[in-house]
Amino acid sequence: MIDNFWFFMFYSFFGFLLEIVFSKLAKAEKRDRKCRYLLPVCPVYGFGVLLLISLPEPIYHHLLLLFCLGTLVASVIEFVIGIFYSRILHVSFWNYTKIPYNFHGQICLYFSLAWGGLSILLIYGLQPLVATLVTHIPLSFFLPIFYLFLADTTLSMCLLHHFQTTEILCWYRSLSRLVVFSSSRRTFLK
Repeated sequence: MIDNFWFFMFYSFFGFLLEIVFSKLAKAEKRDRKCRYLLPVCPVYGFGVLLLISLPEPIYHHLLLLFCLGTLVASVIEFVIGIFYSRILHVSFWNYTKIPYNFHGQICLYFSLAWGGLSILLIYGLQPLVATLVTHIPLSFFLPIFYLFLADTTLSMCLLHHFQTTEILCWYRSLSRLVVFSSSRRTFLK
């Protein structure tokens, strides 16, 4: 059970990093990919991986089946969480309406196929390493990180629901403006 929490956290963070790299490579309009107020995580990845690694182990020995199930699992998770965000919190973290073969703007064929490919890389490359890493995390880290994640999720959901924009999660932008203002003010005063 605790291992699953660490898998969830690791892959939520890894998903955040993947989103940042993708947004820079694709020169996406939306550069901020955080889904929580404090923590740099995208939980949709964590949920997807938990479902994927809970599939029966014999599936992993059939690449085509793993690819197909990885595509399906990731697409279902992406769709369900996307609908939750849009219908319950009235925000959108992604929108595929401009991409051909999309379904309600929440999933699209191209990304679904990419998730299938990433599923194979995950099972054969990343998960064995992460599973080993997780065994070395001290038990005493669990409760503080769990409560931090829970508090951050609660705060984030409340803020998203109230302000109905993902921009509310980007509080750190004002810090960078403050730093720029502060350094330009010092230059002006010299």
